[in-house]
Amino acid sequence: MRKRMGQIFHETRHIFSAVLAAALNQCFSFSTLNAEVSLKKTSSDVQGSKAFSQGFQEMRAGGLRSMWQGNAVNVLKGTPQSTLQCLIYAQVSHMETLTVQQRFGLGCVSGAVAHAAFYPLEVLKVRLNLQQSGTYNGVVACARSIYRHESLSSFYRGFKPSILCMIPYAGVECAVHQSIMNWAKSDPAYNSDSKLFFFSFVAFASGQMTSYPLAVIRTQQQAQAFSSDSRPASGVLQGLIGIYERRGIRGYYNGMGASFVRAVPCALINYTLTRKFENLFSSVES
Repeated sequence: MRKRMGQIFHETRHIFSAVLAAALNQCFSFSTLNAEVSLKKTSSDVQGSKAFSQGFQEMRAGGLRSMWQGNAVNVLKGTPQSTLQCLIYAQVSHMETLTVQQRFGLGCVSGAVAHAAFYPLEVLKVRLNLQQSGTYNGVVACARSIYRHESLSSFYRGFKPSILCMIPYAGVECAVHQSIMNWAKSDPAYNSDSKLFFFSFVAFASGQMTSYPLAVIRTQQQAQAFSSDSRPASGVLQGLIGIYERRGIRGYYNGMGASFVRAVPCALINYTLTRKFENLFSSVES
């Protein structure tokens, strides 16, 4: 009984640590997320370094504060998703007999369920990111405006490419991360902060590379809803073909530089600070 209670407390401590780390992660890395979204939006109209320049110019128009515009809804969406991912990782880490395919499947399912549940917040986040500062007076005002002037279906605009993007991303990240961690357990120092950071970055990069083209399509479909030259939203296949015709293969990865810049603090906070919080709670308990 005591052993069971200790295990429950350890899991609760891990969950709470993951929640705190995820919330800090969302706040610290949000300015680079704004840059990434702006670059994805402009990729269909502007090429090369001009897309980078225009994306940052639009983002900075409202001043320094606008770089964190929409951060509240980003935390509301990202924190439970990251927490669920940490829970899945914690459970998978105890199942050393799982194959890579099984880890991939678990990652796909957990990522898809969490993303579908919180997707309306993703739409609100993109709207708040790309609108000029002061257009909406908070998250509730943004949601009310979408409901009044558009429809309920607008809260799931771009859902198809988004869920198609999340499934391979979550699956690949989970499979790669857990496979590396199991391999690294042979090294007594595998759980050092520097190695945790490196393993997390490799897992993030692997998932990002496989799913990024669909993320570009998703953001462009969401942005079309309030663009001044708004056109009917194209399908996933039409969007992919259109980007290839205008930009070639490079167009599928527009804005990835900002995404990888964001990956550094994301990986550092999610996996290193989680361990720090666990150590802190352990010292409080003792």
